[in-house]
Amino acid sequence: MLALMAGAGALVALKAREEARGQRDQALRNQFLSLSFLSERSAAAGNTEAAIRLALEALPSKEQPERPYLFEAEAALYNALLAHRQIKILRPGASVADAAFNPTGDRVVTASYDKTAAVWDIATGAETAILKGHDGAVERAEFSPDGSRILTAARDGTARLWDALSGEQLYILRPVGNYPTAVFSPDGTRMLTAGENSDATLWDARTGKRVLSVSSDAYTRAAFSADGRSFATAGKHFVSIWNTADGALTQSIRVTSWPYTLAFSPDGSRLVAGPWGWHSHRDTSSLFDLSKGIEIAKLAGSKSDTQLNGVIFSHGGQRIATISLDGTARVWDGTLGTLDDLLGQEVPGLRPDIDTDERDVEMNGAFTPDDRFLATAAINGSIRIWDAERASLVTTIAGHDSLVEHLEFSPVDSNILLSASHDGTARLWDVDGALTTALSHEYRPTFAVFSPDSIHLLTGGGDSAAHLWDVVSGREIIRLDTHQIIQNATFSPDGRRVATASLEGVVRIFDVATGHETAQFRSDAGLIKIQFGRDGKSLVCAWINGTAQLWHATTGTELAVINTSSNLPQAILSPDGRLILSAREDNVGRLLTTSGAELRALVGHQNRITAAAFNPDGQLVATGSLDQTARIWSTTEGTSVRTLEGHTGAVTAVAFSPDGQSLLTASRDGTARIWSVAGGPETVLRGHSGALDSAEFSPNGLYVVTASTEDRTVRLWAAQSGRQIAVLGSQDGAIFRPGFTRAALSADGTHVAIVSGETRVSIVRLFQTPKELVEFARRTVPRELTPCERRSFFLPEDPANGTCPG
Repeated sequence: MLALMAGAGALVALKAREEARGQRDQALRNQFLSLSFLSERSAAAGNTEAAIRLALEALPSKEQPERPYLFEAEAALYNALLAHRQIKILRPGASVADAAFNPTGDRVVTASYDKTAAVWDIATGAETAILKGHDGAVERAEFSPDGSRILTAARDGTARLWDALSGEQLYILRPVGNYPTAVFSPDGTRMLTAGENSDATLWDARTGKRVLSVSSDAYTRAAFSADGRSFATAGKHFVSIWNTADGALTQSIRVTSWPYTLAFSPDGSRLVAGPWGWHSHRDTSSLFDLSKGIEIAKLAGSKSDTQLNGVIFSHGGQRIATISLDGTARVWDGTLGTLDDLLGQEVPGLRPDIDTDERDVEMNGAFTPDDRFLATAAINGSIRIWDAERASLVTTIAGHDSLVEHLEFSPVDSNILLSASHDGTARLWDVDGALTTALSHEYRPTFAVFSPDSIHLLTGGGDSAAHLWDVVSGREIIRLDTHQIIQNATFSPDGRRVATASLEGVVRIFDVATGHETAQFRSDAGLIKIQFGRDGKSLVCAWINGTAQLWHATTGTELAVINTSSNLPQAILSPDGRLILSAREDNVGRLLTTSGAELRALVGHQNRITAAAFNPDGQLVATGSLDQTARIWSTTEGTSVRTLEGHTGAVTAVAFSPDGQSLLTASRDGTARIWSVAGGPETVLRGHSGALDSAEFSPNGLYVVTASTEDRTVRLWAAQSGRQIAVLGSQDGAIFRPGFTRAALSADGTHVAIVSGETRVSIVRLFQTPKELVEFARRTVPRELTPCERRSFFLPEDPANGTCPG
């Protein structure tokens, strides 16, 4: 009896412990759900660092492996990383008025309201020198063209020259006055200063001595021409052009407004003058022909005030941007001054408060060195990146808590943006983001294919060139010119060769290492698909007219001609390369030998076959059809193993999982479905708003990537649950761009390449497991949540990291 009672007691105790564990796990799940939600909100608000740390708090870690795994936390973390663009935060200690790169792009100088400037190492984020000496807020700071010196100007009425390495003050240039100009000449031998109640003055950059001055009225702005032979000054009614060598006046142009910004075109033939807010009576910029001394055009029409430094030429001079306080921009022809594009929805009537010191709102915009993109900031602190060529928004960057006064792209990397803000920070941003690399093309590419070792990516299709890229660095390695518009390309199984196919019917084989063409042969019709055989000795090409052809990859000898259909023009090779599946217009799939001889007919579909794929061991083949079904067939017997019904639209893609246990289908009904090959209910992947073009398992089978041209998105899913993790790529819905949306997974599953009708291909980082994702996130944001952040998110304070004051 005692034994029975003891056993019963043990069962009760075990049940109690299980219930307690279940209650604890449920409480943790609820807490982690809340953290996941807070992470999503923080990412949406632009605080992606906090979003990443919040999501990490909700996932298992080395320190707390007992935490239950939560899908919502994984999705929140991935999306926070996808949105994360911040590289470094530089904290000078006061509001930052200006910031600039050195010529090699590895250091930054900041100018602050605490009367100092500081030099920073970009790689480490460390402050390497503090420039102390000014008696007022420092408003300007820039490196000399050789990077050895720094020129600053402040509200103490002086400009100062410093040694960039040691921070030693070399010379004081005075007087400069309020609203100062202080710039190096393009060759670095001269410095130009100007300001309120001071003449425009040239100084010797080596000795710090005055070279010459030109008289001006009570207010003066100034700028060098691109070749440094001339400089311009602006007063209340005139823009004057002076010879740098002797100070001679060469041109004087009467203006109706008070110019604040002066910028020469790169060739020096034109000059644009931006307005000084309410002092100009009309918010109008002007473009001048300097050879004739006349105004070419007024750049007018903005619904809000133009930023004081927001009138700029592109580096090539083809465009002029006038940027408003709301962060929108008007883009003008750089020669004619005619309006080309409007970037963003303008906010009418936006202007600084009448009591605002104009020196506190000297905002600007910046073109990338290649002029493809334009960065603008709104008065609320948000930054937008625009595609200047396509007049569309690329991305919005949030993170600053106050006005951003200065923007500048790195001189060596167009993807790195520097911003200076009144929130007390300067920040470095990766415009693409922590997980994305953008590969720019002159024309819209139509294909992207990874090498078998996942190291390289081959892109093209918009012109006659195929581009070979390094996946990790995003650097173009080789450009293969085929002299004809490329439709498709592929790697050989060993990755040493590339084959390209053109609509003119020409196939070219290139050596990857050298970029040299090693073979060329021609078909009788335009080619739209090409694939190496498994042994690398043969090529399978699909013609635009519904025929596939098998060639010897070296000699170009025709091995077989295979009839296909317009719905599935390519011939599908089995994993061992011994079988070919083709589909004709008669709704029948056919298994063929590599010589083209028919082995078996797959009869059953009620409409034409649109997709096909072999399983990993080649014993099964799946087909999708316009009849809205998919079928699984035995390749040895040619019989139907299973019919998969459920889609309400044509099946557009089929793919087996890496272990062969599941089949993935995509359909024009906007869903993808995962079916068990053995039988049972399917998992439905819902989220797309248009027909799907492709669907693919990751190499480990944990994830699925789908693409839709109709809704113009690429999406990542968890294969087990069928839940969407993230939208990896999407187009601006307001802008129609022709072309397919396509996605290609690397063989190692670490990257997906996205083609979406843009003049770029995006490579997005993927992770094999949640653990890899967590480790990457910890490396990306190595800090913990601050005590004050923990308090704001209602998290318990961590004594090891201090407490939040107040």
